[in-house]
Amino acid sequence: MTAEITLTLSETADTEDGVVRLDTADMHALGVTQGDIVVAEGTRRVYLTVQTALLGDRNQHIAGISAQTAKNIGYTSGQKINLVAERLHVPVAERITLKAVDDLDQLHVMARQDQIGNFWEKRSLSEGDEFTIPT
Repeated sequence: MTAEITLTLSETADTEDGVVRLDTADMHALGVTQGDIVVAEGTRRVYLTVQTALLGDRNQHIAGISAQTAKNIGYTSGQKINLVAERLHVPVAERITLKAVDDLDQLHVMARQDQIGNFWEKRSLSEGDEFTIPT
């Protein structure tokens, strides 16, 4: 069974990349709970991890995402987007390739490989996504 809901995108500064914040009523309509994976269908299909909406965003039928996640989806704040809760096996990456912005960033990536690896533990990503990793 596949559940689907259409919501308005809202870029939320307090939301991490790869996360979508949903009101509990919208989560219920989709049949998901916090930590589940949904698919955002924009210009690209992007996997997102569900978290509960921030207090000020409740009861507004919005999908709260980061600016980078909006870019990955190919949509901007205010556009309507379909979120799908597919009951299929979500693919798991065997390898992730990181691209540093500059030489200093490359040094940080090499020095903090374990910390960066832990960064992905509870996040979803799709091929071609861009993320900011704190180093």
